[in-house]
Amino acid sequence: MLPVPRIAIFFFAMASCVPSAFGAPAPITGTSRPLTQRLDEARAAFAKADAVTSNTSEKTAALERLFDLLDEGWQLDSDEGRSLAARDLALRHTDEPTGSTAYALALDRQARLQYTSGDFAGAEKTSRQALDMVQKQTPVDALALASVRITLASTMSGVQSRFDEAASLLQDAVAQLDRAGVRDMRLVRALQVLAYDLRYLNRLDEAQAAIDRALAVATQLRGAQSGPVGDGLTISAMVARSRDDVAHTIDLLERALEILRHTEPRSQIAYSRALLLLAQTLRASGDHRRAETLYREGVAAEEPHPSAGGTRLAGFATGVGLCLEDDDRYAEAIPYLERGLSIYRNVFGPDSTGAMSVEISLASAYELTGRPDEAIAMLRHVSDVSDRAPPGSSARLRMNSREGLGDILVHQGRYAEAEEQYRGYLERMGREQDRKSTRLNSSHITI
Repeated sequence: MLPVPRIAIFFFAMASCVPSAFGAPAPITGTSRPLTQRLDEARAAFAKADAVTSNTSEKTAALERLFDLLDEGWQLDSDEGRSLAARDLALRHTDEPTGSTAYALALDRQARLQYTSGDFAGAEKTSRQALDMVQKQTPVDALALASVRITLASTMSGVQSRFDEAASLLQDAVAQLDRAGVRDMRLVRALQVLAYDLRYLNRLDEAQAAIDRALAVATQLRGAQSGPVGDGLTISAMVARSRDDVAHTIDLLERALEILRHTEPRSQIAYSRALLLLAQTLRASGDHRRAETLYREGVAAEEPHPSAGGTRLAGFATGVGLCLEDDDRYAEAIPYLERGLSIYRNVFGPDSTGAMSVEISLASAYELTGRPDEAIAMLRHVSDVSDRAPPGSSARLRMNSREGLGDILVHQGRYAEAEEQYRGYLERMGREQDRKSTRLNSSHITI
């Protein structure tokens, strides 16, 4: 079975009131006070400033502070978050042809809200607009530039999987923050997303160094039991998983979940991400029974208020289906796989890697429950789309869809059609892979 698609919803939690140029180095001004307490204070400060209509600068500063704390607590996807973003844009709006740094940062906050809410395409578009506006200012505010680069890189690496480009943006942003002596939540976020990107680029030592530094700064800023530390442990677990260190991966995720479970206000997005990764790791290690329990916990937690555009719910539902397939309970698996597929199609499109990965698993369940025509239709769709993909991409989708389709056609006595699938499969994979894959050898035998 194929894994569900890579998607990471990152919190941004970045102080937005940035000074011009670099100014004096900023010391760490951390606090371990409960986030709920800081949110209450920020709400009171904004209400007080908002009551004085003539004091725009105090009002915008209070708004930015509250927005950033909502972001840190994963509370942006709320009526409060949306209301603040709208007010922010209205307060910062300018009719100047090149805009302004302040308005660009308001756009940056809007992009962060869009991304957290699951509007991934809108988030990238808004983020690029913010970046373009910052770069048009004279002089360019270096710290504002760092902030918008971090947001743009997060949208690119979290959904679009453009890891090289995102990592380059983040490395530039980290360098800018370091030159300014800034050690705040912007730096934590940049390092966390950089570690995520480097992990997928297989630059694991660099990824580990980045996440270790992020954890150290987050601990100084917010304390060892804070949400940013729990989220950092989740990313550290991703690096450990890339090293095939299953035991360490599980240990890190259990530590992360223990922190995130008791964070107030509780971050559903951060908790669900750690829970989903732990369930995936357990299933990959062969413990699909415990994995199924965690997947079901995730479905129950996400159903009332789906986070990340519903993609977390899709991941948990698909996971339950895969675990049921592992137990040969195919009829029970189908509704869960269909639910996951529906969400992935809606969010990413019917031809997305995530949707097609689920289609292959669902086709298997359809075939084994006496619904071969539906299985064939799904596998033909995956095969057709993956055949149109650039060379070197979608190889596993192409392989699994063609072989699965060939197997069903053989069972139906449609040998010529099956042979066409197997031959296409072999031609695509190449002779060198033939010798290494028993599945490829089985295609030779079938032909």
